[in-house]
Amino acid sequence: MSAEPPPSAKEILDSVRMLESRQQIDLQGQLRQEEMMIPFRLMQNGPLIRYTFTNPDETLELRLGENSARLELVSDAGTEKVGASKLQEKIRGKIVTYGDLAFKFLYWPSARVLSEENVRTRKCWKLQLRAPSRESPYSNVLLWVDKASGALMRMEGYD
Repeated sequence: MSAEPPPSAKEILDSVRMLESRQQIDLQGQLRQEEMMIPFRLMQNGPLIRYTFTNPDETLELRLGENSARLELVSDAGTEKVGASKLQEKIRGKIVTYGDLAFKFLYWPSARVLSEENVRTRKCWKLQLRAPSRESPYSNVLLWVDKASGALMRMEGYD
């Protein structure tokens, strides 16, 4: 009896986007790289994700759509779309970019399933996604997606 073939990368990414747009989350987290840590709060209500940073105060909202995501900067004056040039800036001048928080890679059309791997104790699909243009700071993204839940477990970007 042969094993069932894995789902396509498109099917996995469609599932991730659908799962992400339905979540209700309120958590404290950290963006980390080696010894550097930036604390933040993440609140998600369905397709709206709010990132709140302090010292200095900064709030970003990510609106997840079926075909794209939109990252906005929230201020007392309202919200404004984070432009393409700002997407490449590093948050607090360190670690990750605004574009990393925008999950744009979830919408890239060129993707393939590389293998199955464990992340911690979870069995995951390992996907390779290729940037559709040079606007992204990454040419490739490796993504680990939990096979059972569809949750994003790990992401690595390469230029």
